Order: sequence, then C-alpha cells, then structure tokens
Amino acid sequence: MKPPEHLTVRGPEDILGFIPHSLGYWPADSLVAMTLQGTRLGATLRLDLPGPETLADPRDYARTVRDYLLADHNA
Repeated sequence: MKPPEHLTVRGPEDILGFIPHSLGYWPADSLVAMTLQGTRLGATLRLDLPGPETLADPRDYARTVRDYLLADHNA
C-alpha cells in the first residue's frame, strides 16, 4: 500500500489514524513507532509487546526498539 504524498498532522489522533494505512491493518498488543526527519514521516515499526511470561529485561526491549529505529538512516 502506497502512503499518501502529504499527511497533515494537527494532533495525535491524526497519527493514530494513519497507523492502519501505513501498516495495512490495526495492530493489537503492539508497540508502534514512527520515525521523523524534519516534518517527514519515515519508517513505521510495529513490534509485539512482551507477554507476561517474558522475563526479559525491559531495557533489552527498549534497546531493540531503538536499534530498529536507528536502522532507518533517513530519520
């Protein structure tokens, strides 16, 4: 799915409304992050939230998210 050429953001609800268009579906039990370069949207990242059975350190999860976002060299 090709995103629109221009998205006017007036508030958080505009970004939230764009997520299903960017991903192609409404995510559930997920963290969604978007990169920005100036006023341009970059990558949209969706990751599963760790389940209650996960014993991993939350800092490891945050580092993973950071590393994925840093991989968007245009952001």
